[in-house]
Amino acid sequence: MANRIVGYFENWAQYRQSGGKFIPSQVNPSQFTHINFAFGLFGFVTWSVDPTEARAGPQRYTGDYTIQPVEGNDQTVLYPALQALKQQNGALKTLLSIGGWSMNSGDDMPNSGNPHPYGPYTYQLFSKMAADPPGRTQFIGSAIAYAQKYGFDGIDIDWEYPGYISRGGDPNDLANFLALVQEFRATAGPGFLLTMAAPAIVPTGLPQTYHDNPSSFFQWLQQCSRSLDWLNIMSYDYHGAFDDPVKTGTGVNSPLAQDSTAHGPFSVKQTVEAYLAAGIPSDKMVLGMPTYGRNFTVSNPGQLASDHSYGKPFNGAGPAGAATQVPGVLAYYEIIQKVKSGELVEQWDDATLTPYAYSATTGEWVSYDNPRSLGYKTAYANARGLGGAMVWSVDDDDFANGSPLVTQVKTIVDDPQQGPQLPAGLLDLVRRWAEQRADVARRWAESERDHDAGVWDPIPSQPPKPTDTRASVDAAADAVRRLCEGYGDALRRRGEAWHLVSVPKPSPGPSPRPSPLVASVLNADVQKSFAQVIGFWEGDVGFTQQNVDMSTEVESNPQDVLLQLKQGLSDAQLRLTEGGASVDFSSFLVQYHNQKGLRLAGGYADGFRRISEGWKDALLRLKERNLQTPDINQLATDCVKFLFSRFITIVSAPQK
Repeated sequence: MANRIVGYFENWAQYRQSGGKFIPSQVNPSQFTHINFAFGLFGFVTWSVDPTEARAGPQRYTGDYTIQPVEGNDQTVLYPALQALKQQNGALKTLLSIGGWSMNSGDDMPNSGNPHPYGPYTYQLFSKMAADPPGRTQFIGSAIAYAQKYGFDGIDIDWEYPGYISRGGDPNDLANFLALVQEFRATAGPGFLLTMAAPAIVPTGLPQTYHDNPSSFFQWLQQCSRSLDWLNIMSYDYHGAFDDPVKTGTGVNSPLAQDSTAHGPFSVKQTVEAYLAAGIPSDKMVLGMPTYGRNFTVSNPGQLASDHSYGKPFNGAGPAGAATQVPGVLAYYEIIQKVKSGELVEQWDDATLTPYAYSATTGEWVSYDNPRSLGYKTAYANARGLGGAMVWSVDDDDFANGSPLVTQVKTIVDDPQQGPQLPAGLLDLVRRWAEQRADVARRWAESERDHDAGVWDPIPSQPPKPTDTRASVDAAADAVRRLCEGYGDALRRRGEAWHLVSVPKPSPGPSPRPSPLVASVLNADVQKSFAQVIGFWEGDVGFTQQNVDMSTEVESNPQDVLLQLKQGLSDAQLRLTEGGASVDFSSFLVQYHNQKGLRLAGGYADGFRRISEGWKDALLRLKERNLQTPDINQLATDCVKFLFSRFITIVSAPQK
């Protein structure tokens, strides 16, 4: 893992009471490689900067998209204090983070001692700026000049979130944001740091199309990543008092291994895998680590005496902390004070690899992270080769006692051997092996393409197979996708290799007969050479699918599973037909008997398509050279049959 440790500093922490006041001089600069100052905004002057009432409401707009401070002492006190930390750590870089949750909170109301929330006035500014080419140019120029004037090494864009309709967004925001970061990078050049605060999931308020096809959202992030130095992944806030109080109940703020909701889609692991599946470079993924927790008030406090885990109905957010003053959110130092005083009882959850604490008297229940859980998260980031760790926020750690959370993160980032041993299956080693093996197959076929088409060297044995073959449903589905895609390319290359072979054409006449060489090729060599590729493919698919944990599958309507399978088979049938094979896969579906398997079916349906696409191209090449035979067509058909039988075997197996 890259050794980035990014810490966000909240400039409103300077106002906290009850021991929570925090200013930049309290940061230990040796613990960080980068510090993001949260926040700056643009196009609006806050009451903190200009406390007079002469200008109120809309009159506070600047009329342009130039960068503005949020607090009255940002430019004179906080910025200089932050930049002074570089004197203690010459390698430290600082960035100004522009935006934040409040900037896009159009429904924000005066509360918690803040009589002038600016969200109702600023929540549409990001969308308007990004949609206006001259506005983007002005914003970019102002941001670069502002950063340079106040000593920042770059800009972090924290728009929460492009396309979120109820937070000032527009369906065109994602395309406009992409244009914004592309233009920003082109203007700033490679020496200026440009990052973004990136969502862990598809944000709730985005158009339904992104929820129906989440991969399209992560593909958008992948496009953005090309112009960014890295993405600060907000891998927290998966659950909170904003959830359905009965259907979801109390949930884990940042679950690592799996969701706290049964078969739910929200966890750090699932976020990282979605990013990687979209092709986002791992070294541009900086994994967020929360130094705060989310609390609830459970509806039946007495129940916690005997059953205190997550999933309990709640009445609302838990009580605000004395320092942070936000219902539903507590800083780590506020949580451990309650634990140490006996007000809350701390517990550990192995499934999510996080702690929680509760009171059977008051009904308070809080999910948070401690040094142990952040140790697992950092070890996971190391194992996945991510680009570092991000902490939100520096001032929520127990800073009065050495900032134990940040200290733990830095210890393991600097020396991965200090990290805990990760539970078997957390890394989904089978998925990673399948991805690497697919690349091996693709490169093997490419290198062998110009050799004798009938005599290819054996496929290399690397990468070594993992000894832990357990795979979640998502991992097994992705393994099938990757292997079918990789070997589909191998089949395509095999077809190209045969296309290059000089084969005598049949002699002319009313009843042409192939020469002995042609007959030999038709009867043996072509089929044998393709069977070699398929033999490797079947062995690899079988290996990755031998130990699928179906307990991680979602409960679903069997008709939805059938629809996935039917669509995949139909697409495969079309591809093979285009390649010249006569096939009919409709009879396969009678083998499915209402077992669960929706996510797995999605992977196999993609597998049908990808292996058949490779076969189609190969068959067309053979057809052009009069090399296609019924035996070859049957081999192609048998591939889909093999895949379907694997799916049925897995979903029909008794669960342990």
